[in-house]
Amino acid sequence: MKTRIFHLLTVALALPLQVWAETPPNFQPSTDNRLAVAYNSTTVTPNQLFQPAAIANAPTVSYNRTLQGPYMIAMFDLSITYADFAGPTTDLVPGLGTNTTTYLHWLRTNVTQTPGAVLGGSANDTAAYVSPAPPATDAPHTYILYLFPQPTNFTLPAVDAGRNLSAGSMNRYNFSIQALADAAGQPVAANYFRATSMPTNSTTNGTTSPGVQPSTGSAASFKSSVWFTTVAVAVGIVMAM
Repeated sequence: MKTRIFHLLTVALALPLQVWAETPPNFQPSTDNRLAVAYNSTTVTPNQLFQPAAIANAPTVSYNRTLQGPYMIAMFDLSITYADFAGPTTDLVPGLGTNTTTYLHWLRTNVTQTPGAVLGGSANDTAAYVSPAPPATDAPHTYILYLFPQPTNFTLPAVDAGRNLSAGSMNRYNFSIQALADAAGQPVAANYFRATSMPTNSTTNGTTSPGVQPSTGSAASFKSSVWFTTVAVAVGIVMAM
């Protein structure tokens, strides 16, 4: 009996780890493998809140598993509202939330793994890093970084090909993440965070860290609710025995 109870509780505690993704809830493409993203000395945890000054320069990206062959790092704003988008709002690819689309902040190709698991090597910035700067009147924007495989002789899919991807170009708006995933393959790993231009006062791990807040909100709440629900179900099964 004790062995069976222990087994049930072990399954209950493990389930949240299996269902918890490293991408925003209900957003596709998704993955449950975390991409390590660090801005200066701050390592991003999913859904963490930043101010623009803390994320002005491209982050260091790494992955804790051995990788072979070239990859791509792609970063997007998922919260471009129709009001923020200057072009026509018909046929926009979906962002995160109602009436939102995407913006390509960074696309680095030919990425290889270097000592220390850092992703770089002889990588090329197909689209140079553009610092996040959400409008001060907007709610926090959600930004996601993906690590995609890069097939041999890879070219951007037709919906994204031929764009002028220079910084400030309108062609970075309405960039199809799903089309990129369909052409390259599903993401190997990902991570995401939020940013706001509204003032914040926060701490990280008990130490003052200007412009950075710990992960809170929907991601943490969702994870906690899944954990407690699963444990409650397991306990109920045990009690019914």
